[in-house]
Amino acid sequence: MDWQGKKILTFVALPYHDRILGPVMDALKAQGAEVTVFTVPAEAAFEITLREKGTPYLHAYDYFNRESVRQKIDRAWISLDAEWGKRFVQSETLQLVPLTIQDKVMRGIVENFYCFEQMLDEEKPDAIFALHELNSWGKMLGYWADQKGVPYFTFQEGLCYAHPFLYNAYVEFSTAVFAWGEREKQMLIGQSGDPHKVHCVGSVDLWPAKERAFAPDVLAKTKQDLIGLEEGMTVILFLMAYANYTTLNLGLFGSWFVKRGNTALVFKWHPALGRDVVEKATLQIKSTPFVYHTQDYDTYALMALADACVVVGNTTTGIEALVFGKPLVEVKLPGQVEDYSSKGVCVEASDWQVLSDMVEDVLKNGVPPDRQAKIDAYLAETFAYQDSHTVPRVMAVVDRCMEESYERAKTEGQASWHNGHDHDWQEEQKSQSPGVAGAQA
Repeated sequence: MDWQGKKILTFVALPYHDRILGPVMDALKAQGAEVTVFTVPAEAAFEITLREKGTPYLHAYDYFNRESVRQKIDRAWISLDAEWGKRFVQSETLQLVPLTIQDKVMRGIVENFYCFEQMLDEEKPDAIFALHELNSWGKMLGYWADQKGVPYFTFQEGLCYAHPFLYNAYVEFSTAVFAWGEREKQMLIGQSGDPHKVHCVGSVDLWPAKERAFAPDVLAKTKQDLIGLEEGMTVILFLMAYANYTTLNLGLFGSWFVKRGNTALVFKWHPALGRDVVEKATLQIKSTPFVYHTQDYDTYALMALADACVVVGNTTTGIEALVFGKPLVEVKLPGQVEDYSSKGVCVEASDWQVLSDMVEDVLKNGVPPDRQAKIDAYLAETFAYQDSHTVPRVMAVVDRCMEESYERAKTEGQASWHNGHDHDWQEEQKSQSPGVAGAQA
């Protein structure tokens, strides 16, 4: 595939989006592609991710002031607002959410929907990349890519730990979905995903991140950044899922932690979790020394430093801790669907009262051989490849999909991916068939 001059649009929101998409974009740029990053309005201010890196970007609202866009938004909003009002009156569930919040969310979706359409019309991308279709932005972007015939590439990257029905639409609009391995592929196929679209390539960033995080200079910097951390301290890393944590009870664990001494607790919270949730959940250990909280520090750097990890709730960081070779303890939250302990790859703390005993055991005894064998088998099923060469595998699939799309467009006599490049195809036809050119003239 000749990428010289091809235009790529890439949706980036949070830092981990950039960790996955960034290496692929670098590979495309190295082959001559023009990569443009864009983001959207959100409570979490996604622009921060890009500004901190100094990455130039487009914003969905850059296209808001086009008269045609505003007219479409106004017409759609009038229709939707009336229909949503009827549903609000009839639904006790909807009535639990303040109408002002619903109004803000729905209005934002409508605005993004038509701004995306305008962005594709003006930018005329040859391909679009996003992390996945699971959020509203990824789904709307996929819809417009499909409508306009633009190849759309997304990444599963371990996000298969919720109710299976959520993955019904994971592969809906994507030209190709890049999965870690066979376990995730079968999950997507089992939820009506097209098996021809799902490609097992391994993790883009996990093994390179492991190499970076265990480098001596990075380990030294991580220790330095945890201000006050004393040399030789045992570090226990809590990997916190996105949840409300109403059942979190750290009082007894905090007491054990203080008595144990020479130990530090590091809580890595989900980046989109509200600060009020964090403060309420950790109130019992608020004044305890050597307790650290972070939402944006490099998770992998913290994993490399940790002596043991505790995964709380649904999160892929549990798998990643196993890749990093860390003993893992799991605390399940109410309603949790996927877990690690039932697979035999970690121990489960059935409640917060026994957590300290479980953590102490893995710190003293490590991972027994029988559990390590199960971990090895689990990782082999989860990752098709356990190496740092996933980007070339991704590029091979992207190249093939792009060439197939181009050939299909030529066969059907359509513009290449319907994206406004019809002039190139028509000129190519004219140069190859003088008779046709004469007839058109």
